[in-house]
Amino acid sequence: MKKRLIALVLCIVMLIGVLPAQAIAASFNNTTEGKKASRKAEVTTDFEGYRQSVVDILDAYMSKFIDREHYSQEVWDLAQNLYKTEVQRLKSLTKLSELLDFSVPSFFGYSPNPTTQKVSLELGYLSELDLSVYKQASDMNGVKDDLRAELAELLRSYTRDKFNDFYWDRVNLAKDEINGWIDDISTPLDYANFRILWSDMSYFDDSYDEDYPSELETVLYKYIVSKDEFEDAIYSLSDILYDYVENYLPKKGYTGKTDPLYDMINRFEKQAKKAEYARQLPDIADVYYAMMILYTGIDPSDDWGKPLANTSDKDRLWNKMEKYFINTYTKNNYSGNGWTQLSDIKDSYEQKIWEIEYKEDLKADKIYNDFVKELAAVKTFAKELKEKKADTIADLKATYLGDPKYNQTKVKPIISEAIKKINAATKLEQIDTILSTYSKKANATINKYKITTSKSGAGSISASKTVNYGANYTVKFVPKAGYKIKSITVDGKKIKLANSYTFKNIKKSHTVKVTFGK
Repeated sequence: MKKRLIALVLCIVMLIGVLPAQAIAASFNNTTEGKKASRKAEVTTDFEGYRQSVVDILDAYMSKFIDREHYSQEVWDLAQNLYKTEVQRLKSLTKLSELLDFSVPSFFGYSPNPTTQKVSLELGYLSELDLSVYKQASDMNGVKDDLRAELAELLRSYTRDKFNDFYWDRVNLAKDEINGWIDDISTPLDYANFRILWSDMSYFDDSYDEDYPSELETVLYKYIVSKDEFEDAIYSLSDILYDYVENYLPKKGYTGKTDPLYDMINRFEKQAKKAEYARQLPDIADVYYAMMILYTGIDPSDDWGKPLANTSDKDRLWNKMEKYFINTYTKNNYSGNGWTQLSDIKDSYEQKIWEIEYKEDLKADKIYNDFVKELAAVKTFAKELKEKKADTIADLKATYLGDPKYNQTKVKPIISEAIKKINAATKLEQIDTILSTYSKKANATINKYKITTSKSGAGSISASKTVNYGANYTVKFVPKAGYKIKSITVDGKKIKLANSYTFKNIKKSHTVKVTFGK
């Protein structure tokens, strides 16, 4: 039953066949038996050798019936008759064109004639009907019920919410079509032919059209496409358009505006999302692709026929660059980050060289010189350490020295000690540790000022408080019931009456006094 389920999966995914031509190889080559038979068949240069090779294919399928006691008399006789009749027919053939089918691709150069292919598959599928499945004619109803049940189980994943109207109609069409095939099964040979029909979806000729421009070809041609797959198909085509803008045009030296090109891609995606079925998508993308070419004046088809970059030239260039890298750069001379930068540059140039398609773009001297220049721009560990020391010391001085925010008597020796340790550091991470430690010490020297509060009469005032340089502090005044604020004095001077007073950006100590009265 697992084999039947595999066939069901193949059927539902490829129904009403949008199949690439190369995927519709001879059906027998898609089975284990067929591949085994292919390997077994010895291709010879004479007609009799070819004939024996084709008979060997039949023998491989017939070998499934080696245990007579495992099959009913009906199935056994049917298999024997099919085999003997086909072998006899093969013996009567006199032309190679009758014996072989050269039109169907095969990894050893040919395929058996269509009749032998059909008989081979019939034998393979009949071998599934052993006594555990089929003993007599009445058992065929059980076989059909099993097929229906497996189809129903498979269709559980095909829910309405996953498909647009067009593809949901096709899901139901596929279901009805397959159930119709199952209803028509009445004999073991019907069963075998049902399996053949099921696995060969080429009779659905709704389908594959390989006339799209090669730049837009993509694997969209599945008959039943879910909403998610439909969206993936749109973005796979978008990627082709983006590749034209972001990779191909720069290679061609395009310096014009790109915003209109990105706008075209956005318009393509919006229009594509309104399409009814996937086969419309390449046509829509093709229109926008043509518009982009018209706008830029750069057509990839102009490159057709240009001399291709020689692999040996690429090898020679890369070997020269790699040798330079190995001889010039040593990991110990760089920090972890620096060595990563060097490695990334090296890897990017290697990829760049192997992506060059045309001989005219393989400008070895320029590529090599750019490579050397870009590597040289990466700082050595010694230079990185020196610059980090200088930058850190400069930042410490600018932050703490001369700033009235900090107690200069206390902060100067702290910064002085930090500078000594930074200069003595031998690792980048040591500098970070020193900076963290001494910044905390320096921050502790911030100048602090006291806001002293007092009151007279019935009421309350915010408590006195010591605050940091530059801070704000609000003092609130609250008279008791029946009383009011009579006067407020800040630093000895009376101010306008209010319910509070805020000291802003404090840089010295202050006093505030409030008087309450009737």
